[in-house]
Amino acid sequence: MSAGQKLVNLGCGRHFHSDWVNLDLVPFSDEVKAADLINGVPLENNSADAVYHSHVLEHLSPQCGRKMLGECFRVLKPAGYLRIAVPDLEQIAKLYLGKLQAAWETPEPINMADYSWMKLELIDQMVRTSSGGAMGRAISDPDAINKEFLRSRLGSEIENAQSAQASEGRRAPVFSKILGKIKKKLAGWLWGHHSETLDEAEFRRSGEIHRWMYDRVSLRELVFSLGFSDFRICDADESRIPGFSGYQLDALEGVPRKPDSLFIECQKPAETFAKTEATARARLPGEFQEKVA
Repeated sequence: MSAGQKLVNLGCGRHFHSDWVNLDLVPFSDEVKAADLINGVPLENNSADAVYHSHVLEHLSPQCGRKMLGECFRVLKPAGYLRIAVPDLEQIAKLYLGKLQAAWETPEPINMADYSWMKLELIDQMVRTSSGGAMGRAISDPDAINKEFLRSRLGSEIENAQSAQASEGRRAPVFSKILGKIKKKLAGWLWGHHSETLDEAEFRRSGEIHRWMYDRVSLRELVFSLGFSDFRICDADESRIPGFSGYQLDALEGVPRKPDSLFIECQKPAETFAKTEATARARLPGEFQEKVA
């Protein structure tokens, strides 16, 4: 970390760096502090030089997501940077439409497989009722004919997902499986056909599903409405945070860790007063205008 810099990684999961303040609901390491971001970011006002979170925002409702971004604004120093990575709804939608057209015109197996995957990528993580959902089953299929396309969408995360599924299967002891079946049967006796609804409600509270999706327009409007300015779309290894690429949070040796992502950065205004959205819009950088044109 640069001397005197406080860099904060929210909802870091397994991807963090020891030079950062790493926060997550369930810490994976001693270098990660426990924090429920729904209740706020446990840092002082104007204390962080940069705040970063990757694939966290989409797991919150729009209301909770707005609250968390407001907390990011609060803890950032004036002129501090917020960096966000989320699944890119625009990119997913465009690929879905392209694969749909290809499958319609030439319904050969590879086109149908790519189309089926993009349909899953668009909706599965919002509607699934069990861990991993249909995407998890597709990723773990050893006979998938579109493995290269899946890798282009998931990057190194495909190995992580497959490894997690395999280890989960190995870890589950017989006693736990039996206990789970007993609990399910008891719920059926007590609640009848409502037990399935209760199971689904419990899963949806687990934090795995996507509660919202973002594109460059909706994310820009959201951060501007909270007082941020200087919105920019970035590459995975491009950042105004000093030395960011060296931490290898979004890219490993220049290769995006999650290729399906939209990477953006914005800035808390250097002035001590909060800017209005109109003022922030007036300062929209020219390079961003070029990128969206």
